[in-house]
Amino acid sequence: MMTVEHLLTKTHSTYFKNGKVILCHELDEGYRFTSKKITNLCTGEIQPFCLDTFKEFLEKFNLRKDYDLPIVFNFHYEVGSILELGEVPLDDIILFDYLKFTKSEELDLKPFAELIDLKIVSQISRDEYFEKFFQVNQNLLDGNCYQLNLTSVFDLSFKCPASKLYQKFLSSEKLSQYAHSIYIENFNSLILSNSPECLFEIVDNELYTRPIKGTLSDKLDLTLLIDDEKNNCELSIITDLLRNDLSRIGNSFSEVVNNKQVFKVPGLYHQYSEIKVKLDDVVNLLRVMESLFPGGSITGAPKKRVLKLINLIEKQSRGVYTGSTIILHEKIKTSSINIRTAFIDIEKSNITYGAGGGITLMSKCDDEYDEMISKVQSFTSIFNC
Repeated sequence: MMTVEHLLTKTHSTYFKNGKVILCHELDEGYRFTSKKITNLCTGEIQPFCLDTFKEFLEKFNLRKDYDLPIVFNFHYEVGSILELGEVPLDDIILFDYLKFTKSEELDLKPFAELIDLKIVSQISRDEYFEKFFQVNQNLLDGNCYQLNLTSVFDLSFKCPASKLYQKFLSSEKLSQYAHSIYIENFNSLILSNSPECLFEIVDNELYTRPIKGTLSDKLDLTLLIDDEKNNCELSIITDLLRNDLSRIGNSFSEVVNNKQVFKVPGLYHQYSEIKVKLDDVVNLLRVMESLFPGGSITGAPKKRVLKLINLIEKQSRGVYTGSTIILHEKIKTSSINIRTAFIDIEKSNITYGAGGGITLMSKCDDEYDEMISKVQSFTSIFNC
């Protein structure tokens, strides 16, 4: 049986499928693209970043074919500046990691009963949040946008070995449908994502997306979510945005399959819709990412305008948070939106975690702040039960 301690010595990734954790390991090919350089994770060779190389690399992956060997892409949110705005970030920041493995297997882990205490050591105050909320609200009033997803970064600490934190996550019974992990040996960095949200999933010749808009504590009456005008308005806005995004992929119009559906994650209810589009015979990864990324539910609408506003208001990189992880493995061609996602600096025992929510003119500042905190607690609850 492979131990978690052994896992944290070699680059690997895991994803969640039918209640099982699938381990992808033995790296065959890997690259880290930043806005300044491209690093070969197997050889250490470095070459300068080139926009044409970036696009040509993504064009190579046909999403209508099956891939026998598991391939993992982890896109950071800032890739949106390139794909939607045509702007390469000036600072040297991570754009995406590409990992191709030669082996995959079900990961068999024993339950881990020990409780792990994650402490918030840095977070945005209500007053600081109110200032940013006011800026968003003013842009809504001025007609610059009609929904904007406002997020903040939290720093958390842990006192146990990283292997215990990791084992607790992998053996949890609270993993969501798009839960996954990525460890890159070169940087001793670990990503733990308990994402419940789908950027895209391809089944046969159709691509589906399932944006989430609407969150409620599971301690409250579910009808408060279902009948809430503000949440329903948000979902309608983003559903319409995603209908447009999907129609950019191919020659077919998109279709809303399900609207106002509800599901449960640790501590929360979520509301979502499901939209699909028929794909052409050949659809490459660049085409899909240019059409969909970043996910509209974590940007707002209109997308290009809110991307610029988010940069001005948040004033910090989101990084892994609200980026997307893509899994290509046999029949699986799926991508998460990386909410409920933590980036872990193993050397410093530090966790960087993002949370936030969509703001409209019907939003109330205190409610939005409390919802943001509840999303942090949804993730940390995996470790303290």
